[in-house]
Amino acid sequence: MPLKSRMKALFLLVAGVALASALVIVGSKRVSVSDKENGQTSVQGRSPLSLVVPELPPSSRLGIGEPTAPNRTGIEPPVVLLSKANTFVDAIREAAAAYGPANYQTRRTLMLAKSLCRHPDPTGSLALPVPDPTRDWALESIADLCVGLDDLDIDETASMQGEPSSLLLVHRSQGLEAALEAAEGQLMRESDPILLQEAALFAWENGRGPPLASMGLSQETVSPSDQMAAIAEAVQWQGCAEMGGCGPRSWQTLALCARVGCPPNSSFEQGLRASLNQQRTQLVLGYVRWLGNLRKG
Repeated sequence: MPLKSRMKALFLLVAGVALASALVIVGSKRVSVSDKENGQTSVQGRSPLSLVVPELPPSSRLGIGEPTAPNRTGIEPPVVLLSKANTFVDAIREAAAAYGPANYQTRRTLMLAKSLCRHPDPTGSLALPVPDPTRDWALESIADLCVGLDDLDIDETASMQGEPSSLLLVHRSQGLEAALEAAEGQLMRESDPILLQEAALFAWENGRGPPLASMGLSQETVSPSDQMAAIAEAVQWQGCAEMGGCGPRSWQTLALCARVGCPPNSSFEQGLRASLNQQRTQLVLGYVRWLGNLRKG
């Protein structure tokens, strides 16, 4: 399956939102299993992307650790505003006033909000004859956040301003090393969850992610698809931690719990841990620490 299709499916799986229009930047390069098994690749001559190896947690504590957010100054990125405002409309209006309505961060954040609002129920919980309290609380909260969003007056047909070139285009026009350098920059500084995921998967695809052995895992037991899914989940976890926490009101938590079901008022960590087995949790934790260490650097 083309990388673009895999990444699109994984983001929908983790976030529970339909971001097809935003994910086309990821590219369509085919993925070879032999290219993905990071445990075989030497770290000699690698960039800092692969040298930031996550610290392996004690075997008795395989849960998700709290990543450290990078210091932020000035106006917060629109996607951060999305997690802090009382409604998505308030967040988008504040972002448009600060960055401009055509700024790529404003527009991509609007796309993210509309995707979640238009597709809040990926499992069909609302259509069930019996209420599902593990999902209904999240769906009700999403509905509250979405009030008035369709009436927001922003021209979504105008060209976005300031959007970085896709890593696939950089790779084609400037070569692999230039693309990996661009990916490293995005991993260290980007707040847009789609661009952050693109950079993480591009780095991993090209052997610059942390080796599986550094997480106490083996390529014999962890498939490339598991690694891709874990990276997507780690991006979500890292992102919500940087946006003021991963509590029950964050859009990442609500999207997750609308999909997998969580006890009312769960945090993102609680919902994610409940939905993953021990190996997958260990894998996600390794990628979270990799991302966190890069973004602290």
